[in-house]
Amino acid sequence: MNVLSKDYQQKWQGNNLLTPKMWELFRKNRIKAHNGINNPISSQACCMNFWYPFITEEQKENLRDFLEVFGIKAQKILTFKPNSTFYDCIYPDSGNVLFEWIGPIRSPIGENDGYMRGHQRTSIDAYILAKINNRVTQILIEWKFTESYSSRHNTGKFLGAKGIERLARYAPIIAKYREWGKEILFNLDEIDYWGLYDICYEPFYQLLRQHLLAQETLGRRFGDYYIEDYIIMHLSHSQNHKLNILTENQAEYSKGLAKHVGREIHEIWHGLLSNGHKNKFIGEYWDLCFQKYKIPPELNCWGDYISERYVGTPEHVKISA
Repeated sequence: MNVLSKDYQQKWQGNNLLTPKMWELFRKNRIKAHNGINNPISSQACCMNFWYPFITEEQKENLRDFLEVFGIKAQKILTFKPNSTFYDCIYPDSGNVLFEWIGPIRSPIGENDGYMRGHQRTSIDAYILAKINNRVTQILIEWKFTESYSSRHNTGKFLGAKGIERLARYAPIIAKYREWGKEILFNLDEIDYWGLYDICYEPFYQLLRQHLLAQETLGRRFGDYYIEDYIIMHLSHSQNHKLNILTENQAEYSKGLAKHVGREIHEIWHGLLSNGHKNKFIGEYWDLCFQKYKIPPELNCWGDYISERYVGTPEHVKISA
């Protein structure tokens, strides 16, 4: 059963979100719906369907338990109050999970300023605040479903004039930390091995921006909380082999990563990070993590839905109910 195929997902055409109430999230919170939001293989819809039931205050403990199957041991989930301010950006949302979080209006990583979430700047698919190791920690989730990247536009993000602009935008942030004597994001000790310019394959390029955004928002206040730490979660589907495994074509313009061809991208990224940043990254297959979760009775309907639509293992619901 290929749950990633459009033929399989066609059953949900025209009924792509778990509940019609979810459409209100876009309007009320000024979130831009992706062009493919109505497509049954939409990653944005998939991500929202997966995390939406955990939004409410009464789901804090269930969300804490759910994060544990991804390897995150949170002491407490921190709930967002309506109209909480992150520096200069007001988030009308409330609850335990925000979608398409962008940080402040004025981008701390040199991108276009603007309030529209999910549009023309680094946006986090799902965002959670939790107390982890007694530190207020922001959890930034990048969500993947069926997408894969093979075009030159997606394998050579540092090529051409736009590539120059991109390097000029993000490299100074890393250089700043090096100048300050702080441990930088990557292990770049092997000077003849690879460099920042090798991070030009779209999934890695996205992770670069997310790590930098998380770093640059540390110490800032979000509502009642000051951000003290962060975790980046890159979550893909285990059946999406075109995304999960780095190919020669995808590494064409990343010569420093050529020796990693054939390996999982989560493993590769973890290996590129410096020692002090490795524990700030989690790469997992969300469908497999879902199967480890003991679904509480009040979420059984959601569990049935996710299992049938995205996992394809209805027997899991019987086991964990």
